[in-house]
Amino acid sequence: MTDARQTALSAALTMRKTGGYSNLVLSAQLARAGLPPLERGLAAELFYGALERRRTLDYYIARYSGRRVETLDAAVQEILRQGMYQLLYLTRIPPSAACNESVRLAARHAARAKGFVNAVLRAAARGLSAAEPPDSLAVRCSVSDSIAGLLCHQYGEETEAMLMSFFERGGTDLTVNTLRTTPAALASRFAQAGVEAVENDAGGLTIPASGDITKLPGFAEGLFFVQDTASRLTAWIARPAPGQTVFDLCAAPGGKSFLMALAMGDEGRILSFDCHGAKLPLIRDGAARLGLASIETRLGDAAVFDPSLSSAADLVLCDVPCSGLGVMRKKPEIRYKEVDDFKHLPKTQLAILENGARYVRPGGALLYSTCTLNRRENEGVVEAFLSAHDDFRPVDGWELLPRSFVERRDDSPYVRLLPQIHATDGFFFCKMIHR
Repeated sequence: MTDARQTALSAALTMRKTGGYSNLVLSAQLARAGLPPLERGLAAELFYGALERRRTLDYYIARYSGRRVETLDAAVQEILRQGMYQLLYLTRIPPSAACNESVRLAARHAARAKGFVNAVLRAAARGLSAAEPPDSLAVRCSVSDSIAGLLCHQYGEETEAMLMSFFERGGTDLTVNTLRTTPAALASRFAQAGVEAVENDAGGLTIPASGDITKLPGFAEGLFFVQDTASRLTAWIARPAPGQTVFDLCAAPGGKSFLMALAMGDEGRILSFDCHGAKLPLIRDGAARLGLASIETRLGDAAVFDPSLSSAADLVLCDVPCSGLGVMRKKPEIRYKEVDDFKHLPKTQLAILENGARYVRPGGALLYSTCTLNRRENEGVVEAFLSAHDDFRPVDGWELLPRSFVERRDDSPYVRLLPQIHATDGFFFCKMIHR
């Protein structure tokens, strides 16, 4: 039996066992199952939905079972979560189907628990419409208590809307290779293949979520690459010019390096560094597919100074490792991390920024960016850097962005993209000029 529900369950159990990244685990399961498109979509919905809503689902499972979820066998936990997810959030699936299919899975994976699964889900199907939502913000929004506490401390009343925005399903954002085509021409090709594409606020294209991007028209020809709207704004803020030298210190898998190359018309030099040699082929292969000749890859630790490159760059990008609290929509496993898991990051981030500054020539630019909402990793790092470096001055990044974003700006020169306001991932940018 290999269908959408079995595939979603197998992915959930594999992830529990291996601790792998959700997108890679699901991709491997989908490739193995060979499902038709509609079944692939359902498998992805069940897998991601049950993962991202896990704390909320466990609240209701405990309510209708009288058992703490962690006391149940792994297979029973995941079957109940995916069954409860269908009852709570998938209105197109009849409750009877959600219950029956969950019992069918239990018969295969936890035969002794068939009756228990049936009783819990049927009780939920009868009672959910009148059930009160959880009192706890962390449970309602399905994040760890410590993440909820951190964001509440930093964002106050905005926190619930922010966290709820991560449940919204978006499309897939693409950056068009303007050296080979135009957004309009690529959108036309997609339309001929039955794929609707619209231009997004950052000048790229957005298409409905797709299971296999490599099968889209134009992929093999290097006409586009996948990149979310917030990340694409790097080019708007960085503003590299043809002929410049750019260092991308934490470059893998290469998206921002590709952006810089396109903005420069592939004229100039981009050194794309990463400390993991195994990731460098991702950059090289991507650049080759896109036909970008200006990109060179180098193995290098972003926090370790290379004297041979001192003051050699017109622009240095420090897109630093971070907690990822701004991309929980794409990486739902981040929801359940503890704040202590990333309390060491600001020290590492500041070390990278300090090192990057040493590569910037006078008059050049230094761009710091993260995909987190944690102000300790954002404003905290930048302000610590600026307090020690009066030879760098921040510029107003909002003035470099498309009008649609400027209209939703705050009063800071730092660009802080909030998902509930800007309808993007949570991102932070600070551009600084070397005096």
